[in-house]
Amino acid sequence: MVTTQMEVELIDGEQNPARTVALDTAATWTTAHYQDAFSSSGQAVASGSNLPGLPQRQVQADLVWRPAAQPWHAGLTWRHVGRIYANDINSVWAPASNTWSTRMVWTAPVGDWRMDALARIDNLLNARNIGSVIVNESQGRYYEPAPGRSATLGMNLTRSFL
Repeated sequence: MVTTQMEVELIDGEQNPARTVALDTAATWTTAHYQDAFSSSGQAVASGSNLPGLPQRQVQADLVWRPAAQPWHAGLTWRHVGRIYANDINSVWAPASNTWSTRMVWTAPVGDWRMDALARIDNLLNARNIGSVIVNESQGRYYEPAPGRSATLGMNLTRSFL
């Protein structure tokens, strides 16, 4: 079994703190397929079949709002994951999915330290998506669900010794 893979990734992530509103994007296109035909679990896999478990495309866009002279910023992120085949013969797949998340980060000096507090909501619209596939699962249970809406609260303390 021989596989070939080609990947193209485009990123626009210019970091410019002076911008009040920033849109950062990233996109990946992957082509991974079997170069030769073979047999898997008694089934013929054709040459050129897509490699299971890998999405052919992923796109992410992150919109960030940083009000001037404010200790906080907010963001909205959209993520798209393309179809993911779940078996070698490409007869079953997880459909493409889209999810949204939002966050707010507050930064404040605390003596010689810097504190960053984060509030984040993932899967904002509570979309029902497939989170992962179990490739070639013999009982046909290929899919594992993605988490529903979830919230995260976090805090980070940083101190520079220089």
